[in-house]
Amino acid sequence: MLLGKSYSASSCRRLSTSLRHLKTISNTRGPEPRMRSFPIPGKSPAVKDLQNAFDLVKTGDNIFIHGIAATPTPLLNGLCEHVKTNNVSKVTLHHLHLEGDTPWTAENELKNKYGQTLFTGHNLRSAVNEGVADFNSCFLHEGPVARPLLPLSRALTTSSE
Repeated sequence: MLLGKSYSASSCRRLSTSLRHLKTISNTRGPEPRMRSFPIPGKSPAVKDLQNAFDLVKTGDNIFIHGIAATPTPLLNGLCEHVKTNNVSKVTLHHLHLEGDTPWTAENELKNKYGQTLFTGHNLRSAVNEGVADFNSCFLHEGPVARPLLPLSRALTTSSE
């Protein structure tokens, strides 16, 4: 019983992050299943400190930034510094609803980086209105990174030990 209504077990979706219990969620627009919380065989994420986090970032990279409450603000600041000091250009940042400062939208940063927001918040509306960032609307559950619609080179995420 939840808020005066009863729900059968079959009406609720279940999701497990355990590797032993791989679950899929059906796409609401069609029959294609989408996997959640499942690692790519033969690959593992590279966890680095801030000084070495951007060694592999190069000109033309497409970088996905984890958003909402887990926006990696120190990593974004470090990325902006790396791009400035290492003469890296044409870096495109893809993100869903970032929180906090967006240092790459400053006027002196525009020649090096460009933002592509897929779900925007208050901190990027002026950048979208001024043409500093693109806004391609999508629902949060429809992020295009599960399928190869965005050619991503790197990802910046927040992690803890």
